[in-house]
Amino acid sequence: MGEGDSGSEQSGRRSAAVTGLDQVVNNINQTIHSVIEKKETFCPLR
Repeated sequence: MGEGDSGSEQSGRRSAAVTGLDQVVNNINQTIHSVIEKKETFCPLR
């Protein structure tokens, strides 16, 4: 995406938002993996 020269304050806010998004994505990934593991015990995909 576009990194503008809007000042360090905005980029700091943006990096904080990105960090929050990373945590959310990690939580979603963990949930998906646990769901997939539970599903594989009932009906293996392979």
